Amino acid sequence: MDRTEVIAISKIATLISEEKIIRTDDNSVWDKILSNAGQSELYERYEENLQPYTYNGKYENPNRKFKEFFTAIKTILKTVYMESENSGEFQKLMEAIVDAIDFNLILEGNHEELEEGNYYYNFKQYMERVDDRLAKLAMETMPSPAYKEFVLNLNILNLDIQFENRKLKLRPLTEDVEHANQTTSVIMDWLKHDHPAIADVYKEALESYSNGQPVSCIASCRIIMTGLFSESKDEQTKWANGLRNVSTDQNIQNVTAKDIIDNKANRNFNYPRFRSIYGLYVMTCDLGAHNLEGPIIDGSVQREVATMNDALLCLRMTQDVLLWVKATKQR
Repeated sequence: MDRTEVIAISKIATLISEEKIIRTDDNSVWDKILSNAGQSELYERYEENLQPYTYNGKYENPNRKFKEFFTAIKTILKTVYMESENSGEFQKLMEAIVDAIDFNLILEGNHEELEEGNYYYNFKQYMERVDDRLAKLAMETMPSPAYKEFVLNLNILNLDIQFENRKLKLRPLTEDVEHANQTTSVIMDWLKHDHPAIADVYKEALESYSNGQPVSCIASCRIIMTGLFSESKDEQTKWANGLRNVSTDQNIQNVTAKDIIDNKANRNFNYPRFRSIYGLYVMTCDLGAHNLEGPIIDGSVQREVATMNDALLCLRMTQDVLLWVKATKQR
């Protein structure tokens, strides 16, 4: 089965090949992208597949038909991703791709109504001329479904896009820029080796996020934590006891997990690690498995509405917990 990151790369390649992100309307587009990313050798290798026009004397292909365009894009992305663990080359490639994104493809709606009193021929002209506040508002309110899918799959690869100084900029989702695109792989490799059942749920969480399903993603995060810490609990105890056994908080071995949760433990200690992770568990319950529950006020149930931002928060926090557990157990 393909790794989740490879699936995300395939989805990105699909959006590119269907020209929903970048308009490949002449033979220089991918020459420029790959050359700017330092991958001119890959352009030379797949040149025939990356050119929409074919020339024979004065003949120009009016239908802009590609030969195996998707396969070429997917292979290029996958090749650079797999070979760039410590070099940052994949991020350079994605930066060049983001630079080539066409605002006229990724924004939808009536651009003529964006700013009263002014006329713009298209979204590209609008984004280049208005101030950052209005441009960011357009990015927030008018993105196409394809662009949303593109960003979600970038997130799977620990990358994101921000609008700065009238341009889209690629940014890492983690602080470790050099290894940002490898965080997911590190976690998955460890889980597959040491916790295979948890690895399956982690894959489901990533796929749910990639598919724009926040509740399913958050619910999977909850299962990941309860399942992982259940492997460290004592017999006839609940998963939180496993969290207590793994946690490195001062004095935690002298109290019970239930006492910490019920605020009955030794008040001289705060047990910050235990409380933080348990707090994440509570959030994933409320926004995931129990999101349809809530108090009745004025005759209606006041339910929480989970968003993709909530899912990203839960997913990143869960990844941080997994990395913390991995490091703690390796001491």
